[in-house]
Amino acid sequence: MKLYIKAVTNISDLEAKIAKKKADKDKKLAWIDKKEANIVKKLDLLSTVLDSATYDRLVAYLEYLKNNRDYRIPEDIYVNTWQIARAGGWSYDSKEGKALYSIDDDAKSIYNSKEAIKEIDQVIDNYESKIATIRSKDSEIDRIPDCLKDFMNDIVARWDEYDIDLRDKSRPYYRELQEKADEILYEGNPTRSYMESDNKLKAMYPNIERSWNRTKAFEEEYIYAPFRKAMGQSVQYCSSLWDMSDDKIHAENEKAGKQLILDLLKRVTKITGPVTDWSGLYVTQGNMGAVLNGVVIGEDANARVESIVASGPVQRPHIRTLVKPVRS
Repeated sequence: MKLYIKAVTNISDLEAKIAKKKADKDKKLAWIDKKEANIVKKLDLLSTVLDSATYDRLVAYLEYLKNNRDYRIPEDIYVNTWQIARAGGWSYDSKEGKALYSIDDDAKSIYNSKEAIKEIDQVIDNYESKIATIRSKDSEIDRIPDCLKDFMNDIVARWDEYDIDLRDKSRPYYRELQEKADEILYEGNPTRSYMESDNKLKAMYPNIERSWNRTKAFEEEYIYAPFRKAMGQSVQYCSSLWDMSDDKIHAENEKAGKQLILDLLKRVTKITGPVTDWSGLYVTQGNMGAVLNGVVIGEDANARVESIVASGPVQRPHIRTLVKPVRS
């Protein structure tokens, strides 16, 4: 049997997202450099028209703004740029006034950019953590015996077949049930008023007082209950498949299959400790599909694995696996 185990979340997709975030960060850094250069240029101008004490205080104020965004700036740092402009007799349109207001805005912009970079770095860290987790799980899968991979692949293939068939059948059936329900409720008149429809529901469900509850009861009786009976699944489950491609369904099932095997490994090693011999574990094909049976030898103990695949005409195949210690 072909082994098609791979990372469900495509690592290359995450790496592309990381590259985009790094490009965004580079833009922010370039923006900060631009604003820093602008502040230096404007301060050079103001240094010629401000006394040294006011100038030094302005520089300290700008440094504080570039690194903090407090509602209450310390008194020994706070500078009222409007008062400085007024004291110098500078209007907003004057060269000095424009320089003063510009560097104030630039300092705040630098702070915002630095905060955005912190968020970008956090997102990058999260993506890199996901990549590490995927590679770790893939490494775990690579180390397990082929019989477990074969077992997983068999059930994933059955899940794929079931979900694709359910997707293709359930959507038109749901629409059919909706149309029949509308015919009952609206009696062939799509413009029928809400009051008329609710009166019909009152006659159908005289013991239910609330309008919303009558509607829910009607939908349950004429849509959801017959849907579950025919499809073996809820509308919610089926509707989650309707917009999924075959490849997407496979990816989701592969993710679940991989987790199933990793959980099985944990149950086995909880009994055996480090595994020394997998050769006693084997897969056989029965009428219901692949089954996994046998004994796993470990440093601490041995474990017996017994599994079956259960399913029905309208039931998703599922695995029942027992893991028990082997008594000596």
